[in-house]
This record gives sequence, structure tokens and C-alpha cells, in this order.
Amino acid sequence: MGKELETIIKCDHECGRTRGCICSYHEDLHLGNTIELVILNQAYGQEGNMYGLGHPIHLHGHHFYVVRQGWPIYTEKNLLLRVTDDIACNENALDCQFNDKNGSATLLSKKDKDGKPVPWKYTFEDGYKPVFKDTVYLPHGGYLVIRFKADNPGWWLAHCHTLTHHAHGMVMFFLEGTPSQMQMPSDDFPTCGGSYGTLRNG
Repeated sequence: MGKELETIIKCDHECGRTRGCICSYHEDLHLGNTIELVILNQAYGQEGNMYGLGHPIHLHGHHFYVVRQGWPIYTEKNLLLRVTDDIACNENALDCQFNDKNGSATLLSKKDKDGKPVPWKYTFEDGYKPVFKDTVYLPHGGYLVIRFKADNPGWWLAHCHTLTHHAHGMVMFFLEGTPSQMQMPSDDFPTCGGSYGTLRNG
């Protein structure tokens, strides 16, 4: 694992553009933290487009709570009229805010007094409890808010479960914990070499 980590290049703004490097987009997660992801599918410039795509989002290594799922506004014929009113973003979706019922907004990246990100507190009506899943649908023009505990050290893949979307890059990794916190495979662990076929067929 140590040698493999040395060959992994984390993507930055310039990677693949000016340097021409091959990189893997990943986020580092501290073991024990509560992780909350807000995943947008805002589909800018596609209002009224009936062919917008939703995405089944899947996370390896964990189940997660779906604490919010936002849908767009549809026409009477079930075509997309406009993206959700719950979140307002600028054109490149880098500065987004939740809109509350009074029309004011708060930044998605909520932080405590020390500047560390903290999870939002959500109110659920009629005794609703968030569902616990490993795959959930991200609607076209909508969003998801999912939450999980970083209690399983390792490299975990998050991706769209539509195979062509996965192949076109709708995928990322989470590096959860440090290599010293991960359980290393035994020396005789099967790999993609010749022993794998022998073990599988034996």
C-alpha cells in the first residue's frame, strides 16, 4: 500500500490542463469525523429540457443517511421547468447557498467558530427518519444531502451507477484515515496475477 500511495497524484486545478499529468480526484477524510456531502445536479442552461439526466449515486465502504433530497420544478406535462428553488448557485456552481422559507440564504459550507466544517441540523416532519442506503437517486435539476460516519479506514469509491457516466469520469475517491490505520492484506491475499485464477477455480 505504501508504494501504491507514492504513485497516486491528487488532482488540483492545473492537473491535466497545463502539466498533462494523470491524477485521481480524492478527498481526505479524518477517521471518526461525520461527513456530509451536498451533491448538485443543477443542469444549467437546460431549463425545459425533458432529456436531462438523473444519476444513481453509489458509495463504497459505507451506508449513508439521506438527510435531504431536492427535486426540480416540473411543468404539468412533467418536463423540467427550472432547477430546485432550495439551492441558489452562481454560474459555475462553486458558490451555492441553501434558501430558507424566508428567502434568506446560508452558505452550504457551514463552519464553526474555528473555521471547521460542521453538519447542518435538519428538521423532519411527521416523525420522518432519514433512510439508510448505499445508493440513492440524484434528480436532474435537484440535489442530495447525504451523511455518514468516517469509521471504515481505506480507499472508497463514490460514483454514478450508470456505467457510461462512470466511465466518463463521474467518479471520485475518499481516502479515509491514514495507511497506518488501514488493515493491510495478508501476504497470500489473491491479486490479479495467476494465483487468483487458481484460487477461484480450485
